[in-house]
Amino acid sequence: MYCEKCGKEIPEGNKFCTHCGAPVRVAGPPAEQIEEQPEPAAAAETQQLQPEATQVETGATQIVPPPVLPAEKPATPQGAKKTKILLLILIPVILLVIAGAVVGIVLWTRSGPTLKAEIKSLDLDLGSGDRIDLENVPLGETLLVTVEYLAVFPEGGEGTLQIMVLDSEGNDLLEDNADKVKSNDKPQTFEYEYYMEDNLAGESLDVSAVLEVKKGTEESSNEEELAYKASSEGGTKPEPQEDLTEARQQASARATEARAAIDNLSGQGIDVSGLPEMLQKALHLVEHGTTLAELMGETDSAMFYSNYILNECHNRYQAYLERKAREQDIAAAQQVMMNYAYANTTQLEGLHLQNFYMNNERTIATALLWGMVTAHTDPENAGTVMTADMRAEKSGGQWVVTGFNPHGG
Repeated sequence: MYCEKCGKEIPEGNKFCTHCGAPVRVAGPPAEQIEEQPEPAAAAETQQLQPEATQVETGATQIVPPPVLPAEKPATPQGAKKTKILLLILIPVILLVIAGAVVGIVLWTRSGPTLKAEIKSLDLDLGSGDRIDLENVPLGETLLVTVEYLAVFPEGGEGTLQIMVLDSEGNDLLEDNADKVKSNDKPQTFEYEYYMEDNLAGESLDVSAVLEVKKGTEESSNEEELAYKASSEGGTKPEPQEDLTEARQQASARATEARAAIDNLSGQGIDVSGLPEMLQKALHLVEHGTTLAELMGETDSAMFYSNYILNECHNRYQAYLERKAREQDIAAAQQVMMNYAYANTTQLEGLHLQNFYMNNERTIATALLWGMVTAHTDPENAGTVMTADMRAEKSGGQWVVTGFNPHGG
């Protein structure tokens, strides 16, 4: 006898399958005598939780062991066949993909890098490396062309870099100026020197760099041009950097002196109008000047403005000292004259000096002494104005009266 649920063989007479616990239908007894059995799943759950004592027909009590969960059904022969067919299809496809990738890598490796030609920069300087004005390139000088480029080509390819100097009619003025280049995925630098002939004075020229790379029938190229003009008067060389540095230091030191001179004048109350503005010009050229002319030139340079300030400060200070000395001499000469007048004109009152004069050398002073006769000294002439010409001279640093000429009023 076999279980209807799991298909396993069970002993005759068992009411439950000893493998899955499903009830066993027994043929023959009337329907009403057949006990109502729980659903297989419920019965299985009940059997899993607790074993149940069951009375069989023999009258003996039998303990039914816990049911065993059904094992997974083995794959049918038809399902295994489908799996094998699927594997037979996928394996060749995967192998084809791998083979294609390998072939692609091999072909790419053999072909090498693609062609690439690029000129990144083109510069023109003096052969010494100093910068030049492209609008006024000197004649009779060696010029240096510097090209930074990128040249990439596969094995078996080649590359060339040609430098040309073209006149206004498109003629190349250089000879034997093409060089082979190597392939490199990093930028390279090439330098070429040539001489500026004197017969090119005033010519408008172009320096051109042409880069070409190729392999077989494939090629790539790139060209750059730089326009410049040859001087008509031999050009001007830029000042060496060390000369500019030294000139800037000197101009800066002189501007510092000029600033101190202005501060000194201002501190003594001397007029400094116009000087601070000129100092700003000097300081601007010290910081931004790029030529010796701007730093040290005879006019409109940092040194020119600073020197002007120093000279002007000196002159203003000397004028200040001269004014102070003159004021002191005037006061001294007038004091000597008045002392003399008081000593020699006791009958006069209201004495004072008029028309005072002192020469530029501050050595001679003259004045008109004015006074009025008093009543207590000369009642008859009281109120009469008396004057006298006076003269004083400076001798040995001292003022003395050297002339006194009174006359009536």
